Amino acid sequence: MNPHPLSGVVEAVLLAAGRPVSVEQLLELFDEAQRPPAEEVTAAIADLQQSYEGRGVELREVASGW
Repeated sequence: MNPHPLSGVVEAVLLAAGRPVSVEQLLELFDEAQRPPAEEVTAAIADLQQSYEGRGVELREVASGW
């Protein structure tokens, strides 16, 4: 399975933030002209969740983000 192209960016932001980050906040990190659709960011998050299965990291949604 090939990782989603945005997975690396999303993973880096989530790890660096040190707090939950919403999809909307992730989208704001991109220039408006290069901003991917929210569905693409959600797909990248799903890809990360799947890649973390069976490992020591778990990606979970909470009230304020991921």
